Amino acid sequence: MANSAKKQTLSQSVNPFVTIQLTSGALPRFLAHSGFDSDGSQRFSVTSVSTDAHKMPLPTANAILPKIKRNWPLAQISYQVK
Repeated sequence: MANSAKKQTLSQSVNPFVTIQLTSGALPRFLAHSGFDSDGSQRFSVTSVSTDAHKMPLPTANAILPKIKRNWPLAQISYQVK
Protein backbone atom coordinates (compact mmCIF):
# COMPACT_ATOMS: atom_id res chain seq x y z
CA MET A 1 0.00 0.00 0.00
CA ALA A 2 2.78 2.43 0.86
CA ASN A 3 4.55 1.82 -2.45
CA SER A 4 1.44 2.60 -4.48
CA ALA A 5 0.99 5.86 -2.56
CA LYS A 6 4.56 6.89 -3.40
CA LYS A 7 3.99 6.21 -7.10
CA GLN A 8 0.90 8.41 -7.21
CA THR A 9 1.59 11.64 -9.10
CA LEU A 10 0.46 15.10 -8.04
CA SER A 11 -2.08 15.26 -10.85
CA GLN A 12 -3.68 12.01 -9.67
CA SER A 13 -3.99 13.11 -6.04
CA VAL A 14 -7.43 13.72 -4.59
CA ASN A 15 -6.62 17.13 -3.11
CA PRO A 16 -3.24 18.28 -4.44
CA PHE A 17 -2.23 21.51 -2.73
CA VAL A 18 1.24 22.65 -3.71
CA THR A 19 3.65 25.54 -3.26
CA ILE A 20 5.85 27.23 -5.84
CA GLN A 21 9.57 27.09 -5.18
CA LEU A 22 11.33 30.03 -6.82
CA THR A 23 14.94 29.00 -6.18
CA SER A 24 16.68 25.99 -4.71
CA GLY A 25 20.01 25.35 -3.06
CA ALA A 26 21.23 26.25 0.40
CA LEU A 27 18.66 29.07 0.76
CA PRO A 28 15.54 28.13 -1.21
CA ARG A 29 12.86 30.76 -1.76
CA PHE A 30 9.13 30.19 -2.02
CA LEU A 31 6.22 32.26 -3.30
CA ALA A 32 4.47 33.78 -0.29
CA HIS A 33 1.95 36.02 -2.07
CA SER A 34 1.23 37.52 -5.47
CA GLY A 35 -0.94 40.47 -6.34
CA PHE A 36 -1.28 43.53 -8.51
CA ASP A 37 -0.38 47.17 -7.89
CA SER A 38 -2.73 50.01 -8.76
CA ASP A 39 -0.84 50.48 -12.04
CA GLY A 40 -1.54 46.87 -13.03
CA SER A 41 1.97 45.50 -12.53
CA GLN A 42 2.23 42.15 -10.78
CA ARG A 43 4.07 41.96 -7.46
CA PHE A 44 5.40 38.91 -5.65
CA SER A 45 6.27 38.37 -2.00
CA VAL A 46 8.97 35.83 -1.27
CA THR A 47 9.77 33.77 1.83
CA SER A 48 12.60 31.43 2.78
CA VAL A 49 10.35 29.53 5.20
CA SER A 50 8.58 26.70 3.37
CA THR A 51 5.71 26.61 5.88
CA ASP A 52 4.99 30.30 5.14
CA ALA A 53 4.71 29.62 1.41
CA HIS A 54 1.34 30.20 -0.25
CA LYS A 55 -0.51 26.89 -0.64
CA MET A 56 -2.66 26.58 -3.75
CA PRO A 57 -4.45 23.92 -5.79
CA LEU A 58 -2.37 22.31 -8.53
CA PRO A 59 -4.42 23.83 -11.41
CA THR A 60 -3.87 27.33 -9.98
CA ALA A 61 -0.13 26.72 -9.64
CA ASN A 62 0.02 25.46 -13.24
CA ALA A 63 -1.81 28.59 -14.43
CA ILE A 64 0.44 31.14 -12.71
CA LEU A 65 3.77 29.33 -13.09
CA PRO A 66 4.49 30.73 -16.60
CA LYS A 67 4.00 34.29 -15.30
CA ILE A 68 6.31 33.64 -12.36
CA LYS A 69 8.97 32.11 -14.62
CA ARG A 70 9.38 35.48 -16.33
CA ASN A 71 11.06 36.74 -13.15
CA TRP A 72 12.35 33.43 -11.75
CA PRO A 73 13.25 31.10 -14.66
CA LEU A 74 14.05 28.21 -12.31
CA ALA A 75 10.69 28.33 -10.51
CA GLN A 76 8.89 25.03 -10.16
CA ILE A 77 5.91 23.46 -8.48
CA SER A 78 7.01 22.05 -5.17
CA TYR A 79 5.78 19.10 -3.14
CA GLN A 80 2.21 18.33 -2.17
CA VAL A 81 1.09 20.08 1.00
CA LYS A 82 -0.92 18.01 3.48
